[in-house]
Amino acid sequence: MKASAKARFDELWRLLSSPEQLDPGTSPLRTIFEGDARVLMSAGVLVPASPRPTRGWFVPFSVVEEKPSGLRRRFIAWPKEKNLEDSYEADVPLGHISAYLDVVWEEGASNLDLKASFYQVPLPEEARSAFRCRLDDGTLVELARLPMGYAASPELMQLLTSALAGVPTVVDAAFACPTALKIHVWIDNVRIAGPLKAVEAWTRRVTQFARDASVTIGESEVAVASYTFVGVFFDHATHTVRLGEKTWRHLRETPPFEEMTVGDLEVFTSRAIYGAAVLGVRLFRNYMFLKFVRRQLSSLNRGKITTRSKITMTPYIRGFRV
Repeated sequence: MKASAKARFDELWRLLSSPEQLDPGTSPLRTIFEGDARVLMSAGVLVPASPRPTRGWFVPFSVVEEKPSGLRRRFIAWPKEKNLEDSYEADVPLGHISAYLDVVWEEGASNLDLKASFYQVPLPEEARSAFRCRLDDGTLVELARLPMGYAASPELMQLLTSALAGVPTVVDAAFACPTALKIHVWIDNVRIAGPLKAVEAWTRRVTQFARDASVTIGESEVAVASYTFVGVFFDHATHTVRLGEKTWRHLRETPPFEEMTVGDLEVFTSRAIYGAAVLGVRLFRNYMFLKFVRRQLSSLNRGKITTRSKITMTPYIRGFRV
């Protein structure tokens, strides 16, 4: 990694390992089902708790995601208190959707998806006691892998994936992709676009980097002319783009405006970002502000703040205020 990228990674890693300021108290009521626990422990994601004192808990739950190969169950570990305490401000270089569209004029592209990406990153042992929960039978366990649910996890993953892909702004010149290629990274998804021969060659290189680092690549499309990336369908043969089928379906399922909650509105805005980008309409600032509002309403609903509480907006959020 370049010095600036390495410094940011080290800063995030220290934040991950820092102790909580609040008393961790008792464990959450939610536990992990026996079947989930068995799979997670066999995969090395969960391990028996060490003798270290408990410094924090996470709330475990599972979601089902749609992938091109079918449905995939994903385990989420939400360290609620640590997310509330850590003074983390996101710095993930995820561009406006329109910034990803011009590569449709390239000859083709490869798409690589890191399999169970967050759980391929080991947690330092000194950090694990801040990420604990209990099994159904009361056994105390802790995470041994980067939690999917911690506020800083996506940026950590973005940095690691960018280094693996050879993004020139992240790695030294000796490890960067050729100038003829365009590399886009979205958390744990990589797109390599350009002349097909160069795309194929660099895809092999990235795959070898992954093997050397013991990183597993899941679904992949190598040197193809049509595919879906960040919710947009790309057709390099006709040099056209359109919304992906999954994005269209989600937009059609949106409830009527008068029935929307703030959470529904946030979700709708995040999905509409893709369509709006094609028209040159910028919705990202609205989405970030809505996300902030929803979190404050959630805190109000749970009694963590009152209607008279002073709410501080970070400069990052103020910059996106409507």
